[in-house]
Amino acid sequence: MVLFHRNRAWRLYKELSKNPKGIEEPLEELKEAVYHKSGKEAYRLGLALQKKKKLSKNWIEHTKEGIIAILFALIAATIIRTMWFELYEIPSGSMRPTFQEGDHLVASKISFGINVPLIPEHFFFEPNLVQHDQVVIFTVDNMAVQDPDTTYFLLFPGKRMLIKRLIGLPGDHLYFSQGKIYGVNKEGEKFTIESEHVPYINFEGRISTKDHTLLFEQSGQLMAKWEFPNNSFIYKDGHFIKGDYFGASWGLDNYAMVKIMGDELQIASFPSLKDPLFLNNHPLLKPSFLTIPLHDLHKKRLWQLLSTSRFTVKNGRSGGLQLPGVPDGTYQMTKGVFEEVLFASRTKKLPSTHPLYNEELLPTLFNGGIDFSNIYTKKALPFYPQRFAYYDQGNLKIDGTIIYTKEDPLLENFVKRQKSTEHPFIDKAFDPTSDFIIKNGLKIPDKMYYVLGDNYTNSADSRDFGFLPEDNIRGTPSFLFWPPGTRFGPLSKAPWLSTPHAITALIVLALSLASWRYYYKIPRS
Repeated sequence: MVLFHRNRAWRLYKELSKNPKGIEEPLEELKEAVYHKSGKEAYRLGLALQKKKKLSKNWIEHTKEGIIAILFALIAATIIRTMWFELYEIPSGSMRPTFQEGDHLVASKISFGINVPLIPEHFFFEPNLVQHDQVVIFTVDNMAVQDPDTTYFLLFPGKRMLIKRLIGLPGDHLYFSQGKIYGVNKEGEKFTIESEHVPYINFEGRISTKDHTLLFEQSGQLMAKWEFPNNSFIYKDGHFIKGDYFGASWGLDNYAMVKIMGDELQIASFPSLKDPLFLNNHPLLKPSFLTIPLHDLHKKRLWQLLSTSRFTVKNGRSGGLQLPGVPDGTYQMTKGVFEEVLFASRTKKLPSTHPLYNEELLPTLFNGGIDFSNIYTKKALPFYPQRFAYYDQGNLKIDGTIIYTKEDPLLENFVKRQKSTEHPFIDKAFDPTSDFIIKNGLKIPDKMYYVLGDNYTNSADSRDFGFLPEDNIRGTPSFLFWPPGTRFGPLSKAPWLSTPHAITALIVLALSLASWRYYYKIPRS
């Protein structure tokens, strides 16, 4: 304890020595006290001298010290949050059920390397630490993301940070089928990602216009172009060739979009470029669709799988949807279970007697429960919500749940009718070989990654903005500290014994030692 007080007194001496004007003699007494008196007495003398010095300062000196302290704190906070760790709040439902809106995390910034502050670069990066199925946090700087800008500390402009699951590594080929992702890595080894994902957000992807020409992109890749009045071309091997269908690319046409129309399910297969529609000058591909009857059993299955975005009800409405009798409040539905969202993003399960548990709301929430628009109920418009169907071992699944078994006569008849269409949506029922995946899959370029949201029905991810540059990767979520509950606790699968952690530990140790030597170590008299 004596040494502790002497060290504290010496630090006061060092601070006061920076501006000794008017306290030269007492300052020398403080130095003598540090060397020759008790530590507690020296510390008490230092505090008295510090108080006297503060009282003697004018407002300019106080203002200068305050500004310097604020700037130092901002610089230190910026370095820590970009290079070591950061508190991060989940902004949307794109990663449900893994993370929900309003979850608060500690994000480690040293999981894969040492980041350069404020710009998307690394002082050091270890790509071998990046693995399939990891959750990563990245900056959207220099990426084709909508609304990329934000501010930090309410002052400094910056770019938003997103959180997604890492699906593809540099050199991978990816092919989507049966709700899974089949891949071949750069070493030629085959792998499978079992978690459910789909290869597109909507049929059109991103559309750009140039000189009466429409350019279509999926996952950031140029796929096709359409020229006025009605000429279509497919982009293949670096150039355009005559054609009107790109659905076979990396398994796009293994998936269909669906909506409920009365007592039928309308299933739209991946469309060609023939005769696109223009609604309010917005181009749309015109999908072909067939319907399949919805019996009570199928409706029950759909209700049990149903998930929605988080939504707020006021006066019986949410967005464009009518929800009569539902009390005002914020709600969400996950796999058929409704929850009310309380203060600070805590949730509470609703009783089965709540007005939302009304299966007559199935068409409303199935069609409009993602963006809460009523546009999908209009038969004349080819709009489809982000609800997806695909085959798995002959069964027809929607959003991961079997709705029609392969023995169901309704599905058998549907498949029979599909086979007579130009681009049928049928079960291809095969295990893709490595050669097939390499030939037909999506190739991930060097130093690029492919990331998807766990909640593929409501996620803007690589299907929209394309590949994630290696330099943009900032780190991983390491600990969930709010809200309390079963999900509270450590998260990251990244190893703790790694080069980035060792480098950071050495830097912190060196800075701590240097700080101690500068502020606290007493030189020999």
